[in-house]
Amino acid sequence: MINIAICDDDINVTKEIEDLINNMSNKQMFNIEIFVDGNEFLQTDYAKYDIVFLDIEMGSVSGIDIALEIRKINDSSIIFFITNHFRYISEALKSMPFQYILKPINVKRELFFEEFNRGLEKLKKSKHSIVISTQLGEQTIKADTIQYIEYINKKIIFHTNIGVFETVGKLKEWVEKLISYDFVQCHKSFIVNLNYIESVKHSMIIISGNTEIPIGRKYSQNFIEIRNKFLLRIKI
Repeated sequence: MINIAICDDDINVTKEIEDLINNMSNKQMFNIEIFVDGNEFLQTDYAKYDIVFLDIEMGSVSGIDIALEIRKINDSSIIFFITNHFRYISEALKSMPFQYILKPINVKRELFFEEFNRGLEKLKKSKHSIVISTQLGEQTIKADTIQYIEYINKKIIFHTNIGVFETVGKLKEWVEKLISYDFVQCHKSFIVNLNYIESVKHSMIIISGNTEIPIGRKYSQNFIEIRNKFLLRIKI
């Protein structure tokens, strides 16, 4: 069962989104909860929601405020911002939203279905885990928690949201295993998760937490092309 929350101070919008989701042939897989107040939403166990639709402008608590709170405890929630414009886009990007949906939603039903299905596919990917052998035994790591992978002194080092893990092997093997999950090699010694890139400055990638990752000349063109395709998924 996929848990979905819809939070908008306009009850008509929440019902519109709920109806669109329920019109899908596989609606039995969804558990939908509706909120018309941001504070009410924050009183729930919001970490449980797999997909969240948030109105950006809502009274005393904005959708951006809520999204940032969600990100403190759940990195894998698929967040859709519902909006009439992109006035707050720079601030909103800090919460790593999946997509923006313009009102009125019913006008572009097919686009809604397309983006929602794409969100479901990303959710499926976020639940993908890998198993590595460490000195302490086997360690299972969710792919979407990996910020970047480093190869140094014949060791493969996984830098994740929950810690650092070491194993042995070849970096190329992990490129092949993770390429379908938004990872790209940017240097002979580094693989990065595109979801954690905050900015790119000259030949350096800035990862969440201000970590700097170099871009190798040999990998530069491929990295730029793959990242551009990744960024185009958010149609601004």
